[in-house]
Amino acid sequence: MVNLEARKLFETANRLSAFYLHDALTRIEFVEEIKQVVEKEQGGYDGSSRTLIVNLYVFFRTARICKTTLAAE
Repeated sequence: MVNLEARKLFETANRLSAFYLHDALTRIEFVEEIKQVVEKEQGGYDGSSRTLIVNLYVFFRTARICKTTLAAE
């Protein structure tokens, strides 16, 4: 379950960065940061997925805000 959510998060990060981040270096840094968060969460997984779920929620909300803000420009 955690691996599936982590994969979804990483795929979403890739899609968002490809669509919204036009600078290649910024895109790479963003994807690497998300990858580090995923790896950190998987390494510290103790049977409770609450932290991962909260982080996913925050990420998706942030992505939605970014999408809305960029669409308004």
